[in-house]
Amino acid sequence: MTSPRKPNLIVIAIVALFLCLFVCMAFFLFYIFFKSGVITKIQPTGITALVEENIQNLNPTSTFTFSPIIHSTLTPTSADLFTITPIAEDATLTPTSPNPYLLTPESPEINYRAPNFSLTDLSRTGTITLSDYLGKPVVVDYWATWCPPCREELPSIQKVYQEYSDQGLVVLGVNNIDNDDINSVFDFVTENNLSFDILLDESNIVIEEYQILYLPTTIFIDRYGVIRDIKIGSISEDEFRDLVQNLISY
Repeated sequence: MTSPRKPNLIVIAIVALFLCLFVCMAFFLFYIFFKSGVITKIQPTGITALVEENIQNLNPTSTFTFSPIIHSTLTPTSADLFTITPIAEDATLTPTSPNPYLLTPESPEINYRAPNFSLTDLSRTGTITLSDYLGKPVVVDYWATWCPPCREELPSIQKVYQEYSDQGLVVLGVNNIDNDDINSVFDFVTENNLSFDILLDESNIVIEEYQILYLPTTIFIDRYGVIRDIKIGSISEDEFRDLVQNLISY
C-alpha cells in the first residue's frame, strides 16, 4: 500500500497570493473608473426616487402617519408609470340651489316628488312635460266636462291664475279625454276663456301615476317639483287663492 501524497504547500501559497493580487487589482480599477466618470451610479426615478428622497429626509424622531388618496385618478404618462392627481383638499361639493327635487323619492303623495309626465296639448300640435316647469310653482287640475264640480271650479282657477301668472304660477288643466269628448272640451275652454294650458290624458297616464279616483283632483307642486298639497273635490276661489299663495312661498 502507498501513503497519500502530501499537498505542495509552496504551490498553494503561490496560487493564494495571485488570487489576492487579482481581487485587489479589480477593486482598484473599479475605484479609478468610478472616480473618472466611466462608471456612474444609476439614479432612481418615479416612485423609487420619491421613496428614497423621503427616506433621506426622515427625522429619526418623526411620527409616521399615512393618508390615503381619495378619489384619485391614475393617468399613464411617458415620463412615469403613473401620475397621481388627487382632488384638491379644499374642494367641496355644494348644490347650486337647495333643490330637494333630486333628494326626494317620487310618489303621488304630499312631500314627495311629483311623478313626471308628458301629454299632448288641446290642439294636439305639441307636447308639454311637467319637469319642464322646474323652478316654477305648478298646479295640476284633473277634470272633465261631464263633472259638475269641475265645471264649477275652473272659472275660479282661471281668475286666480291671471292674478299670479306674473309670479311664475303655472296651471295645467289635465282633461280625462279618455272619458270625455274633444268638442265638448273645446267648447268649455272657449266659453270660459281658459288661458292656461289644457292637456289631454289620452292614455290615462296621469290618472294612473297619481292614483286619481275622484274628479276634480287638484295637485299643488312647488318650484322644486315636490307635492305640497292635494285637494279632492271643488275648491272655492278664496281657498284656491290661499293655496296658491302658500305654494309660491316655497
